[in-house]
Amino acid sequence: MYMQFALAALLALTGLAYPAGTASEDAGSAQAVRGVTTNALAAAASGVKTAEGSDAEPIAQADIPIVVPPVDEAVAGAADATIPAVEPLPLEVVADELSAPGRVTSEVVDATGFQTVGVTWPEGAAVADLEGQVRTSTDGVWSPWLDLEPGDIAPDAGTADARNAVRGGTDPLAIGDVDAVQLSFAATPEGGPDGMKFALIGSNATTTTTAGSVVGSAATSTASIRNASYSTGVATAAGAAPAVYSRADWGAPAQICTPDVASTLVGAVVHHTAGSNAYSTVAQAMQQIRNDAQYHISSRGWCDIGYNFVVDKWGNIYEGRANSLTQPVIGVHTGGFNTATVGVAMLGTFDAAPSAATQSAVARIIGWRLGAYGVDPQSTMTYRTGAGENSRYTNQDVVLPRVFGHRDTAYTACPGQGGWNALPSIRAMARDAAASNSQSIGAQPVESPGTFRAGFFRLRASYSSGNADGWFTFGNPGDSAVMGDWNGDGTKTPGVFRNGVWYLRNSNSPGGADIAFAFGSPGDVPVVGDWNNDGVETIGVFRAGMWYVRNSNTSGAGEGNFRYGQAGDEPVVGDWNNDGTDTLGVFRGGFWYLTNFFDRGYADGVFGFGSRGDQPVAGDWNRDGTDTLGVFRNGMWYLSNFFDHGTAEGSFSFGGSGDKALLFR
Repeated sequence: MYMQFALAALLALTGLAYPAGTASEDAGSAQAVRGVTTNALAAAASGVKTAEGSDAEPIAQADIPIVVPPVDEAVAGAADATIPAVEPLPLEVVADELSAPGRVTSEVVDATGFQTVGVTWPEGAAVADLEGQVRTSTDGVWSPWLDLEPGDIAPDAGTADARNAVRGGTDPLAIGDVDAVQLSFAATPEGGPDGMKFALIGSNATTTTTAGSVVGSAATSTASIRNASYSTGVATAAGAAPAVYSRADWGAPAQICTPDVASTLVGAVVHHTAGSNAYSTVAQAMQQIRNDAQYHISSRGWCDIGYNFVVDKWGNIYEGRANSLTQPVIGVHTGGFNTATVGVAMLGTFDAAPSAATQSAVARIIGWRLGAYGVDPQSTMTYRTGAGENSRYTNQDVVLPRVFGHRDTAYTACPGQGGWNALPSIRAMARDAAASNSQSIGAQPVESPGTFRAGFFRLRASYSSGNADGWFTFGNPGDSAVMGDWNGDGTKTPGVFRNGVWYLRNSNSPGGADIAFAFGSPGDVPVVGDWNNDGVETIGVFRAGMWYVRNSNTSGAGEGNFRYGQAGDEPVVGDWNNDGTDTLGVFRGGFWYLTNFFDRGYADGVFGFGSRGDQPVAGDWNRDGTDTLGVFRNGMWYLSNFFDHGTAEGSFSFGGSGDKALLFR
């Protein structure tokens, strides 16, 4: 009795939240587990480890030092099948018993009240050859040996997580409610590094809320959703946010530091937690997330759980890192790609396909978050990565889908083959969800930049780098996009051209076409201009050097047919001489050929501005009534107020490679 009390006191002094109990022995099996009967939650209830909030669930934790002694190679093949007895409440776990060829095992550790385990080590320690495993005992029956895989994520250098006392470690492994556990490692002449620890985490499986009933980061039925910053004149028209279990609902452990926040979101990363799929209730799902969070925070030293969101097998969404629903919080989920991405993890292991409910929920939360920043989940991006843990790329530009799997950038199987195969479906559903978070934008005093890709319009209200100020879906992937003042109200709004049919809308907001009509043929290039100076922009098509234009937005024959340019040219339209009438131009290999008339086939001026492969854009950048030159190149805009030199007066970043450049007003 005295010895047990002394050991418990020593553990308290060292900061271990290890449960106390009384000795017991189960002799009902040939492989009996001998140890102590513990109550992990009773220890946690004393205040050693607790979760956020006054009603937070208590969390029990033990981080027990591990010793893996060197083993002489000459005897490494020996085997001892004896299950060793253990002393109650071990001060350290020693793996020195040869139990299988080339393997050493530890004593048996009582695991009553713990449901999650992991092994950690000092950052940078050499553990690749240890090949850690664990097995569990329930009612005297042992499970198979389970691999303790070294974690494939770590904080990026320079972040608040990296500045904290971070330890390397395996992924947390959910073992459920078992009686005891035993560790095994490869027998090596070097043994294990100093400072290894065995982490055991436990908490109650309880829940007090209905699945999916809570939104936001507080335990309320409503949330204040804060989207990206907007410029003057932008009106919001956001759809309904997805239902999300708050951190208070699932009992998140308190943060130990404040994670960094990025300036925007540009993409999303899909993961699986690589844990157990055996949870059978929402309460058990919450327990697993809570224990994983405790392991990330207390055992690994991260500020918070690594993921921004977690989704269970039934499609319930859980807020991970605090404030992830309203801010671009930087997580610990994809080395080198953590900044400006949202990490969403499916709870469990998904070598098989995730359920339809899981895929839908992953898509909803990704679409909602990316939609808040005007990002089309079905588009691609160029991401500049740093030197991340386990990353395939270092300090280089990487072209990726906006929604990608962890394995696309790291040496890992995550999110499992089934999870990775589901990504195309997730992207498509996320795009629909992003559309529900559309933002309308009002009229601008000057023509302003916009982009189109796969039915997604993104508009910015200033000639400066930054996020979209308005975004919405209109049209389909494969459509050709235009913008024009279709009704003479002074505002340029969207249109799409599809197989000879035009679909036009009179506001920069989500919704259907206000008018639709046929003009032109499949394969034509759509053009828009005020051909007769009546204040209304109307349609036309360019076909292998021929222009066919109409003075009304209706079906019919071309009212003006002109030859100007040649096959392969890119048509441009503008008021080149400030007379109120738009006339013709073509862009060819970095040169602009412009005319102030419709009835001549030669240029009134030829100017070099831009390079072969650029997209030409023409607009009145300084509100002097004359349209001048610009080009769009891989997300960069270069604009000039003059015709007589090839130097840009202004440049900024907006959009990405593969986007169609547009102008709205």
